[in-house]
Amino acid sequence: MLKLEEGNLMKLAEILKKNAECAFCVLLGHTEISDLFLETVRKIGNALISVRENKEAGRICRQMHEKGLLYGVHADYGTGNREEILNDSWLKRQLPLHPHFVFCRQTNL
Repeated sequence: MLKLEEGNLMKLAEILKKNAECAFCVLLGHTEISDLFLETVRKIGNALISVRENKEAGRICRQMHEKGLLYGVHADYGTGNREEILNDSWLKRQLPLHPHFVFCRQTNL
C-alpha cells in the first residue's frame, strides 16, 4: 500500500491520467490533501475521492466541494460502532458534508 504523501499523491494522479478510460474510486485515510492534487484530479475527471470520516473530513470535503469534485466519505464499522452505522445517526452526521457517496466497510473492530 502506498503511503500517500504529496509526492505519492501526484504519482497517483499520474496513474489516473494514464488510465483515462477507467473510472477510479480513491479512498484516502489521511487528512492532508493538497490543492495541487485536487486540481489535477479535477482536470483528469475520472476519479471519485473518498475521505475517511474523522475530525478533518469536514475541512477536506469543503476543499473538494469548492473545486467541484465528485467526493464521498467512508468509515469502517464493527462491534464497537455497528449500531451507530446501521441506524441513521452516522449518515445524518455526514449529510452536512454534502458527499455524493458514503461508503461503509464491515470490519472486526
